[in-house]
Amino acid sequence: MSILPNENMSLQPHLMGQSSPGSGEFPDSDSTSVTQPEDYYFRAYFHSRGPVGIFHRMRLNKLMGYVPEHSSVLDLGCGSGVLLYLLKRRGCSVAGVDIRSECVEFARRACGEGDFRCSDIRDLDMGRTFDVVFCTEVMEHCDRESRGRILDVMKLHTGAEGLAVITFPSGMYSALEPVWRIVRKAASPGVTFDDEGLHQRLGHGELEEGLHRRGFHVFTNGLQCLGAIRCIAARRSGEEP
Repeated sequence: MSILPNENMSLQPHLMGQSSPGSGEFPDSDSTSVTQPEDYYFRAYFHSRGPVGIFHRMRLNKLMGYVPEHSSVLDLGCGSGVLLYLLKRRGCSVAGVDIRSECVEFARRACGEGDFRCSDIRDLDMGRTFDVVFCTEVMEHCDRESRGRILDVMKLHTGAEGLAVITFPSGMYSALEPVWRIVRKAASPGVTFDDEGLHQRLGHGELEEGLHRRGFHVFTNGLQCLGAIRCIAARRSGEEP
């Protein structure tokens, strides 16, 4: 059974507010148990009228602009699957992978159809390629070796002429993050969020060069969301590996 968390409807009670501990969404995060509810990003997108909701709507709407209707889409580190849910409503076929099993289950129920797996994305091989592969707000939680492995996974799963899209916090966001964490903790006492582990500042040149070495042509490398997020979008060469 799917859920329809639109602007005028609440999520079904059995899918709201579940908060079993997890090992963290990101492969190189520390071992802090995550208690962030699985529907957190759905709530932020569909129901929050504050700055958190504005930010996530701006971020996700921009990402959707890269995806033609009826594309096949893979989201590496999909979390609760809100991006995939939105794209599925536009006729896309969707697949998502995350290391938190409760998030994978929530995404599966939210989307109704799709290929959702609980796995470390660094070792992923789904046996097929996609028109668009996303990796959003994941790379900053990984060390350099892991980032290279994730780029390899993106190459493996991006079809000829397909798109790879990577986003991560900008330098401005990273500078302001300590203040944001204090505000968030005050607003959500007792909650451990999925981004509280390793959080590195990334140079955009590393990822752009890594994509280039793997046969991608970068056509976007710039700031979005009022300068808070850097987005790198690249198209893969038409030649099959």
